[in-house]
Amino acid sequence: MAGEVPVAVLKLTNQEEPSFETMIQKLRNTAMKSLGPTEAPHAYVSLVELGLDSFPTTLSGKIQKAALAERVREYFKKEHGGNEAIPQATTTEAILLELWFKVSGVPVSSIDVRASVLAFADSITTMRLSTLVKKRLHKDLTFDDVTKHTSVHEQAKLLDSRSVSSGSGSPNHRSGPPTAADMVHCNGDFDKAATTESVIASFLQGLELS
Repeated sequence: MAGEVPVAVLKLTNQEEPSFETMIQKLRNTAMKSLGPTEAPHAYVSLVELGLDSFPTTLSGKIQKAALAERVREYFKKEHGGNEAIPQATTTEAILLELWFKVSGVPVSSIDVRASVLAFADSITTMRLSTLVKKRLHKDLTFDDVTKHTSVHEQAKLLDSRSVSSGSGSPNHRSGPPTAADMVHCNGDFDKAATTESVIASFLQGLELS
């Protein structure tokens, strides 16, 4: 842990993916799918970057988590000018860039704030972003919002126009049954949503409900 965000520390071997960036992207995608956007690691660092050859362990071979966490704090303190925590963006636009990076893996420096995010983001990625925006800013940025306001700059302006208490200033009425975007446990997984719908439908049928 560095500050209050989860960080993954990696031990690389000769069998690892030759491209570190490609390997990180694969790990990021796996973590997103398995853990969801709010629990997936915020950053990935290697033991080499921490100045270590192996994980610090006790005499019994258990990893010394406190010692490792301290190394991570020192690493980010050195990398970010004396602040041991991963820097937190402050403007809405900067926060969105950070969140788009987390859900897509596209570096912040490669995202043009006035270009369409649809060039690298699909529907599932967008729904994951919506979850993080809600958690971080306490505002709503829906899939429809992103398709209508495709650039980070436009999305930031939209969010800045909304109050914290309500995403759009009016009740959000859903037409039809809940979708993968509405089911929190699905994390945008359409297959899981379909399975949930099937199970619930069978249960309700047994109660003579529909």
